Amino acid sequence: MDLDKWATAYIREVHENWLGLVQRSPCYKSGYSVFYSPVVMHPGLMVIGYNPGGGSDSFDPTREQQLSTKHDYFVSDYPLARRMRRLFESIGKTSLLASSVKTNMIFFRTRNVDEWNSIELRIRKDLRRFCLEKNIELIRIIQPSVVLTEGIDTYSILKQELRITGDDVLRFKGRSLFIKNHSSSPKLLGMIHPSGARVSNDEWKLIQERLILELP
Repeated sequence: MDLDKWATAYIREVHENWLGLVQRSPCYKSGYSVFYSPVVMHPGLMVIGYNPGGGSDSFDPTREQQLSTKHDYFVSDYPLARRMRRLFESIGKTSLLASSVKTNMIFFRTRNVDEWNSIELRIRKDLRRFCLEKNIELIRIIQPSVVLTEGIDTYSILKQELRITGDDVLRFKGRSLFIKNHSSSPKLLGMIHPSGARVSNDEWKLIQERLILELP
């Protein structure tokens, strides 16, 4: 398979779906973003966030239709990129993150989750269904060893889509920090969102210990 050709067609599908929003919702102005890294076969790690941040002022459809040549976490300095770099450096897994495939569960950009949730429910359901199906296709094609979600909610939605059961949940003072599925292939892991929640030093240590155990 010509993976670059396949990934370019994958982005084109997202682009065409976005074009269909023009007459349906003002959310189209914020655009979309698909891949935050090169797309490779059999990566050791695939990272899935919830949805891309950003508004119409920073959306460039020409740029977004091009494949990434570098991992965005290593060329950008927004909070999530910094936090993920530091986390993986702290466990000696920088090269694993640098070679990972990074995308989001929802491709369509909003400034925050509240803005995403403000989209008309019928349209939001259509977009979510499209994006989830594309993510499952991506996992099937590139066959990562491990899928790690940024956020426990993202994990739960993806797990439901994969129709798998059986979780091992790490909790600290009643809050879920890290979760692992027992039966999935590839291995499915989720952690509390690195930049969307206040995480104490003690909580980070627990997350680091689990990542060291579970990552290749």
